[in-house]
Amino acid sequence: MKIIILLLIIYAITLSIALARKAPTRKTTKPISRGWGNRLRILIIGATGGTGQHLVRQALEQGHQVTALVRKPKKLKVEHPNLRVVNGNVLDYASVESAMDGQNAIVCALGTKRLEELPWCRDLT
Repeated sequence: MKIIILLLIIYAITLSIALARKAPTRKTTKPISRGWGNRLRILIIGATGGTGQHLVRQALEQGHQVTALVRKPKKLKVEHPNLRVVNGNVLDYASVESAMDGQNAIVCALGTKRLEELPWCRDLT
């Protein structure tokens, strides 16, 4: 009986020492590269709306390269060297596909003020 207790005490001490060791840390501290330095190429769909304009400004402030897919380019009042404005419509597959080419991320900020304007929402209102 004394041998079992002695073995359990030795096991508990060994386990405590093993668990008390410092966890391994990452050797490199530089951030993971995203392909274009640490900046992304972001497509923002619906960039002329309230939410879309905030997203465009925030992405540009963070140094990202932004492509804005908009129906009316004159409505987007932001000018920046990293901003590319693409005239297109989300209902036109070809314009969306061409705007998506080469992007790392796509953010959709589409909205509507009237749900009944959308053909798939007519029955909901």
